[in-house]
Amino acid sequence: MGALSPLNTIMERLSSLSSCTDEFLYDKDYEDFALDLGSDVLNSMRRQYVNQEEDKVIIRLSSLGKTPANELLAKKLGLINKGGTFSVNEQLRTIFTVGDWYEAFTLFCLKRIGYKIIDTQRTVDWNGVSGHTDAVIEDEYGEQHLLEIKSANDWYYTQCKKRGYPGDERGYLTQLLCYADATGFDKNHTHWVFWNKNNSEMNIMPMSNVPENYAQQRFRRAELVASAFNECCDEKDLYTKVQPPPPKIEKDKSGEYVLDTSGNLKLYSPPEVSFPEFSYKLVEGKTKWGKKRMYVTDYNYPEEFNSFKPDVNQMALLNDKGEL
Repeated sequence: MGALSPLNTIMERLSSLSSCTDEFLYDKDYEDFALDLGSDVLNSMRRQYVNQEEDKVIIRLSSLGKTPANELLAKKLGLINKGGTFSVNEQLRTIFTVGDWYEAFTLFCLKRIGYKIIDTQRTVDWNGVSGHTDAVIEDEYGEQHLLEIKSANDWYYTQCKKRGYPGDERGYLTQLLCYADATGFDKNHTHWVFWNKNNSEMNIMPMSNVPENYAQQRFRRAELVASAFNECCDEKDLYTKVQPPPPKIEKDKSGEYVLDTSGNLKLYSPPEVSFPEFSYKLVEGKTKWGKKRMYVTDYNYPEEFNSFKPDVNQMALLNDKGEL
């Protein structure tokens, strides 16, 4: 695969479509494309609202970057109540369906401005973890591009646009890193297509925007988590093969660390932790502004595994400094 010369053309055309321009003239009859879009939407509705998905262990490439490793292992072992299975509720059905619609509409747009859809929903296996790529397209130069299509509210979209790429707050970076590795696409031909759900603005964010050291850090983490998950057989593995995520440090408006009355750091559970009571010892308290919050006092290890427990304050500080 050669240089990325076609990317600007793709972005230009798609961005024009999402900006309500009237400058586009189509030299193709795209009725068939519209029928394909309708079929994709129907299939999404059937998948989410008609076919009942069986409960299954949650480990997918779409969640590998976000979900803490210790939670994934605990779910596999059944140590978190109903944590080892995946059940679709109404909120998730809505989220998944809207995501499917944006994906289908993006493919419709790409086809009607002349790009060839080579593949959609390809099943990939990466180190024993499965996933489905959104699309592979071919541009006018005959080069293929791997696309992952996402939608977000205005705040998150703006954050990602400023940075030039999505991080792993929602697992998006790890997901596409693994897809690219599994399919052989280099970083110059691997992109996120991001839609702003508030105003229909879109942006193409290439993997080449991601700092190499950060990408490698997330990739190594994914390898370790996948390996630990596949090898995990009993409770001891949970506490010897992985660690709970470091807690966040509470800060004031100037960015200074907030201390409690004993002079200790005030730590709290990061948002990606779904079961903080499993990972941490917690105590109720209040923020500097009087808002109730559950604070982390230590990692929650069974006594027989305490020798493997890291220092919670040290881990929080290292993480805050970007050294983990």
